Amino acid sequence: MRAAGIRAASDPVELIDVADPRALAADEVLIDVRAASVANWDALVRDGEWDVGISPPMALGTAAAGVIVAVGADAGRWAEGDDVLTHPLPLRDQGTWAPQLIAPAATLARKPPAVPWDKAAAFPVPALTAEQVLGETLGIGAGDAVIVPAFSFSASVEAVLLVGATPVFCDVQTESCNIDITSMAGAVATAREAGLNPRAVMPVDLFGLPADYASLDAAAASHGLAIVADAAQSFGASRGNRQVGTFGNIAATSFFPSKPLGCYGDGGAVFTADAEAAALLRSLRQHGEGRDRYDTVRIGINSRLDSLQAAVLLAKLSIFAEEIEQRQKVAEHYSAALADVVAVPVIDRKARSVWAQYTIKVDNRDRVAAGLKAVGVPTAIYYPRSLNHQPAYRGYPTVAGGVPVAEALAQRVLSLPCHPYLDLATQDYIIDQLRAVIAAA
Repeated sequence: MRAAGIRAASDPVELIDVADPRALAADEVLIDVRAASVANWDALVRDGEWDVGISPPMALGTAAAGVIVAVGADAGRWAEGDDVLTHPLPLRDQGTWAPQLIAPAATLARKPPAVPWDKAAAFPVPALTAEQVLGETLGIGAGDAVIVPAFSFSASVEAVLLVGATPVFCDVQTESCNIDITSMAGAVATAREAGLNPRAVMPVDLFGLPADYASLDAAAASHGLAIVADAAQSFGASRGNRQVGTFGNIAATSFFPSKPLGCYGDGGAVFTADAEAAALLRSLRQHGEGRDRYDTVRIGINSRLDSLQAAVLLAKLSIFAEEIEQRQKVAEHYSAALADVVAVPVIDRKARSVWAQYTIKVDNRDRVAAGLKAVGVPTAIYYPRSLNHQPAYRGYPTVAGGVPVAEALAQRVLSLPCHPYLDLATQDYIIDQLRAVIAAA
């Protein structure tokens, strides 16, 4: 059998022969073992400090696709440029049969993406529900309050309600559309006046722009709040020298197809630097397993990312950094061409958006959208109604003074076509048609 061993981040990839994967040192990574060379799959599943995830030969549709991936305790110390694509996470914490770490053998020669990622803290969890993150990890439940910005998608609120806690809506900022910290502090007071115990705040990185986490950290700490970052739209973005996924106590992102890094179905990931929380979440997503898959220590679910979605994401990760750059160019061209007729997005110098959407603010929004549709330009509205006005959430508290910015944004925002492969001619057509429609309106 052939294996790629990475002994330290500074070392080059070394090909070594191994008779048994369990003989590798703790800081070595077994990457590529063809299915045909393994006589007994089950014998390699677990031993001591090792876990081995196994993809049977037909798992990805071809006999050549079977790959064993085993990761030692220190395998997170890999270097960008090492000739390994498979994401090196400690499998002992992942649980066995970890398909998110398995890729077709043909892809293993490709280089990893140049996207910074806290490898020791991230793991895919496509169906691990946000209510489990709140309820099991943070102990949030009945009588507790979670502060949620009123300008977001309903998924942000569902997690709070499904654990029996109460969302308290706060306002957002006009330019960034992200959480307003002063309004957040007001929502904490509103929660206490209602007899609730404020436990957490859930900032949403809207449209791909990270919230102001430096200010949020201080504000949340002053009120005793945990930060659960909703990074569904912002994976790949950054603020200062920190990447999305490293902010807050826990962060979660989405790999839904419409997201900047999207798979071909449902998927997502949770990020945390808290080892205890990470171990708990890994157990929850793997049927509540303890020492092994037949040791059930809590009620969990099957929440592993399936191999097909993993294969898609692995391939797309290899060009993700390039796509972010292309999105940036598209956004810059829009802003330069439209700043005199609409309110274009404003990104402060410390932040880098991943441009999940390019969203303008415009008067007579619905008339403008209809005019663009008439000339073949699609648009979208994220979101046409603030959360406090959704029928299902009208009975829950809103910060004293209301959320006027969120309500105004719901009447003015309009998202234009924005993706890495938007060619200049098409974008210029969109720009010209938008300017014409606004002039006519």
